[in-house]
Amino acid sequence: MKQDEFTSLAFSIYSNKGVYALLLGAGLSKSAGILTGWEIILDLIRKLASQEKTVLDPGKEEKWYTDKYNEEPNYSKILNRITDKPEERKSILKEYFEPKNDDGGKNQPSKAHRSIARLAKKDYFKVILTTNFDRLLEQALRDEGIEPAVIYSLDGLNGATPLVHAPLTIIKINGDYLDSRFKNTEDELSDYPEEFDKFLNRIFDEYGLITCGWSAKWDTGLKKIINSVANRRYSTFFTCIGEANTELQELSKQRSGKMIKISDADIFFKELEERIEAIQYIDRHHPLDKEILIARVKRYIQSNRNIEFEDLFQNEVERAVSIIAKDNYSQSLYDKLFNEFLLRHVEAIDSLVPMSIYSLKWGNKFHEIVIKETLLKLSGPANTDHSNLMTINCHYFGALIYLYVIGIACIYFKRFKLLNDIFREKIYIENHAYSRRDYIIRTVNPSLFTIDEANILLGLNNHHPFNFKIKEILNPFFKEIIYQGNNYDSIFVAFEYLLSLYYPFILKKDSIIRGGRITNLVIAKTLDYTRTIGNPFIEFLKDADRKKDEWEPIKQGMFNGSYQEYLEINKEVFPQLENIIEEAIEL
Repeated sequence: MKQDEFTSLAFSIYSNKGVYALLLGAGLSKSAGILTGWEIILDLIRKLASQEKTVLDPGKEEKWYTDKYNEEPNYSKILNRITDKPEERKSILKEYFEPKNDDGGKNQPSKAHRSIARLAKKDYFKVILTTNFDRLLEQALRDEGIEPAVIYSLDGLNGATPLVHAPLTIIKINGDYLDSRFKNTEDELSDYPEEFDKFLNRIFDEYGLITCGWSAKWDTGLKKIINSVANRRYSTFFTCIGEANTELQELSKQRSGKMIKISDADIFFKELEERIEAIQYIDRHHPLDKEILIARVKRYIQSNRNIEFEDLFQNEVERAVSIIAKDNYSQSLYDKLFNEFLLRHVEAIDSLVPMSIYSLKWGNKFHEIVIKETLLKLSGPANTDHSNLMTINCHYFGALIYLYVIGIACIYFKRFKLLNDIFREKIYIENHAYSRRDYIIRTVNPSLFTIDEANILLGLNNHHPFNFKIKEILNPFFKEIIYQGNNYDSIFVAFEYLLSLYYPFILKKDSIIRGGRITNLVIAKTLDYTRTIGNPFIEFLKDADRKKDEWEPIKQGMFNGSYQEYLEINKEVFPQLENIIEEAIEL
C-alpha cells in the first residue's frame, strides 16, 4: 500500500471514530482455512455425485449438476438432495465453517479478525457487514470481551437494536451457515428483500465504507444498493490483492472511492491497527497539551510558587501510580502482554516527562527534590500476590523510563549532584524471597530482562533491545531540547555509561556482592560508540581526562568527588576504554 493512502485511511478512521463500516468478504477468512461460498457449493456437488458413484473432474461440477437436475445449483437445493433432515444439513455445513486444524482443534480467527476485534474494542468500528457465513469474527470479538449484535435474517433485522444504540453490530448480508436460507448463487445474490435493501441503503448513506476480501464479482444485489446511494458523507476505500477486477474498479469509480492494493487481509489490518495506534500515541502528546504543562511549570518556578509546583507533580504522579497499580502480574509473560505493560506505563508518565525535563532546565534545589520524590513514588513495590516472577519485572517500566529521563536531563543541564543522589537513593523492595531497602538502580535498571528475553518480547534482533526501545520512546520528548540527533545519542550513552559505573561502584563501597548484568548490557554498546569518530561522547570522556578532579561530574560529588576513584572503577569495568580515549586524543 502506498504510504499516503495508508496515512489517509488511518487518519480517516482515527478522526471519525465509529463512522466507518467494514464490508468483509471471503478473503478475510481464507488464512483461517475457510472455503469461499462457491468452493463449498462445488464440493457439495462432488459429494452429491459420489452418491451416484460419479467422480467429477475439477471444473465440471456446475455443468454436471445443471445437466442432471436442469437447474442452477444453490445451497438449499443441493442440501435437500443430500438429506432432508435439518440437523444433518447443519452437521454437513459445520465441516466447512467449523473446520479442524491438523491437531484436531477448531480453526481459530485469523490475524485480520484479531486486529479488527481490537480496533472495535476501541470503538473505531461499530458496524461490520460481511458476506461470510462463518463465525470467526464473532469469536474474535468475544475473545476481546465484546458481545456483538448479529443480524442475518429479516427476523433478526426486525428485532434488532438501532445501530446508533448498539455497541457493535455484525450484518451477515447473505445469512448464517446454521440458517438454510443463506444466499450464494448468482441469482440469489442479485436481489434482497425490500426491508433489507432499505436497511443496507441507510448504512451506505450514513457510514463511510472500507472493503476487504470482497471482490464485488458475485454480489450484484449488494453492488446495486451501494451504487444507489447518492450521498458521499464519508470516503470509500476498496482493497484488492494485485489488480482489481472490472466490477470492483467500476464500483470504485462510481463511488469516487480510493482503490488500495494490499498483500493480504492479515497484513493489511495489522498495519492499519499499528498505524492508528501510532496516531493515537502522538495525539496523547499533542504539542498544545505539552505547552500548557511547560507554561505552568515555568510560571510556578519563576514566581516561586512551590506549593502549586509540588501539587502539580503530586497529582500527576498519583495518576501515574493509579494506572500502574492496575497491572496484573499473575500471567506468564509474552510479547503482547509485555508491550501492553510498556505502552501503559509510557502513557502513565507522559505528562511527568516534559514537566521534569523543563523543571531541570529552569528549577533549583527544591524542584530537584520534588523530581527525586516522584521517581521514588514510581519505584514503589508491586503487588506480589499471585505474581509471576518474570512478569512482575514489568512493574518497574514507568520508573525505569523516568530514571532515564532524569539521567539524560541531568547530564545535558549539568546537574550531576542530583544524578549522584539518585544513584545512591534506596527504595523498599519486596518480592517472594525477601523484603528490604536497597539501591534503586539495583532494581530499576535495563537488566530487568536479558538480551534474548527482550529481543523475543519486543520482536527485535538487536544487541541492546531494551535500551534501544527506551531510547526510541524518549527521543520525541528530547528532540526540541537536544537539537542534534548525535548529541541525544551521545548523552543517552553517557547516562548509561555512568549508570554502568555506579552500579558496581556503590555496591563495592557497601560490601554487597556485586552483580554485573547491568554493566554487561551497556559495556559493548559504549565501546562501539566510542569507536565512532567525531561523536560527542568522545568529548565527554576526553573532558574527564583533561580536567580530572575539576571534571563537572567529579566536581559535583560523583565517585566521592575523586577522579582517582572514577579512574579505578572505569578501568575495572571498561579496561579497553583507556586505549580508545588515548587514540581519540591523538586524533
